[in-house]
Amino acid sequence: QHRVYQVFLPQTYGLLAHERVNALIESLTTLRDAMSEKVLVAESFGFDASDVNTALGSAAADLAQATGEIQSARLLLETMSNDDVSTAHDHFASARDHLHSARELVKGAHSSLRQAAAWLKDFAAGR
Repeated sequence: QHRVYQVFLPQTYGLLAHERVNALIESLTTLRDAMSEKVLVAESFGFDASDVNTALGSAAADLAQATGEIQSARLLLETMSNDDVSTAHDHFASARDHLHSARELVKGAHSSLRQAAAWLKDFAAGR
């Protein structure tokens, strides 16, 4: 009876959080790829893109690490329904920590991409 409250609801909330973070990672990865294409164009016009490439590389590393974190979280969340309540609780706590780490990495990637976008905007403005 109480298993629904102790296992299945936390598992569902965790899986929903996983999907939200995964969607953010996919969006930022798409943005990073598009910005990389813009950098190639800017470099062809003589723009020194070393700072932009550093920022894009940092974002790529953060996104790759965040992907690993959410994969770990998903594995823990998927096994919760087969666990006893105590083990499920431990798995949920660990998955929550992985998701928190992934969110922090996504924030770092977002910050790097904002900086790269500012540099590209300066290039487009001719500064």
